[in-house]
Amino acid sequence: MCEKQLPRARRAVRLLSERQLQHIRSFIDKNMDKEISVAHLSSELTMSASHFGHCFKATLSISPHAFVARCKILAAARLVIETDFPLEEIAEKIGFSNLSHFRRRFRKSLGCNPSDLRIATAIGPDYVVTILGALIELPRASANSLPLATGESGSVSQDGQTEDKSPSTLTFK
Repeated sequence: MCEKQLPRARRAVRLLSERQLQHIRSFIDKNMDKEISVAHLSSELTMSASHFGHCFKATLSISPHAFVARCKILAAARLVIETDFPLEEIAEKIGFSNLSHFRRRFRKSLGCNPSDLRIATAIGPDYVVTILGALIELPRASANSLPLATGESGSVSQDGQTEDKSPSTLTFK
């Protein structure tokens, strides 16, 4: 007769400290142009990759891989807004060797092409910087959707007025 095995009791996963998160963010910023794996991040905190992944996800509600991808795209967005670097150079600076792959990832993450963001910056830089500022600060149990800082979206008509002022959310998939 077979006995049912009871599931193993799960150990509580500890959260990463603010200091550890700052260290990880600093490591990502310094190595933006390189491929950053979970193994690289975990070695920075002298943890196993598996344990680090669990602790990271428990702390920020996002996987380390997705977090690195967000950091890279947000760094690219800042470069698009704050510099006149060609998109090819920006893609290279954040670790993308293929410009079309960079554009696809950028659009998927932020909902617009890098060139469209550059044009929008010329029209209303305060609005764009406000949005990016809201995205850069990831709250501790963050959801996958982050509200826009202004709470409004829309297109600009020929007379400079904003149309379609419905609430918006930037969603990361």
